[in-house]
Amino acid sequence: MVLAWVDARGWRRVPLAFLPYFADGEESKLDLALSLLEWAREEGSEPEGVLFDAWYAAKEVLEWLHAQGWCFVTRLRANRLLEGIQLRRHGGAYWVKVGHLKGLSFTVQVVRRGRGFYASSGVDSEGKRTVEVYRLWQGIEEIFRGLQQELGWKGHRHWRRAKVLGHLALGLVAYGLIECQRERLKSSFYQCRRRLIAGKLSLDLSPLLPVQVEAA
Repeated sequence: MVLAWVDARGWRRVPLAFLPYFADGEESKLDLALSLLEWAREEGSEPEGVLFDAWYAAKEVLEWLHAQGWCFVTRLRANRLLEGIQLRRHGGAYWVKVGHLKGLSFTVQVVRRGRGFYASSGVDSEGKRTVEVYRLWQGIEEIFRGLQQELGWKGHRHWRRAKVLGHLALGLVAYGLIECQRERLKSSFYQCRRRLIAGKLSLDLSPLLPVQVEAA
C-alpha cells in the first residue's frame, strides 16, 4: 500500500511511504491506510485534498479525514446509500446531490456521471470539478503499475518480513530516481526505463549521496 503525492496537473508524482499488507497479518488494508494518513499528518502534511478509490471509502477513513479537516475525493460503489437510497436508484444518469452517506456524521457531495459515482467533502464545489480531480487517479495508478510491473514489486519470492520490506524499499527508491529523470526530460516513466535498459540514459544517483545506510 502506497501513499503518494501528485501535483494539480497529475504530472509530478512522488511515492512518499508504503506499508506491506500480509494476508495473515493482524492489520487490515483500512488499518494500513489510516496508519499512512496518520504518518502524513505527523510529518506536517497539509494536502489540498486526499484522493483514493472506492475500496478505501469506508466510514473509518472518511470520518478520520473529516476530523482532520482534509478534503477528499473518492469513487463510490453503486450500492452505497445516500439519504437511505442506493446511489444506483437515484434517478438520472447525470446529477449532483448533497446529503448523508450511511453511517457518516457529515454531508458530502455525490456526483453521478453515467455509471460512475464520485464523492467529495467539498460540498460547495462544482460537480465537474469533483470528476476532474478524480481523474488524477490515473497518475496514481501509473505509480502502482511502474512499481509492480517494472520494478519488481510483483512476483518477488521473499517471504521473511525484513526481506520483503527491503525489496519494496529498493523498488521505491528506484522509482523516485526514475521519476526525477522523467520530470527533467519531460517524458513518461516507461520511456525513461526503456532508455535506461538500452544504455541511452544514465541514472542520476546524486539524490542518494546524503543518505547513510547503517548495516545491522
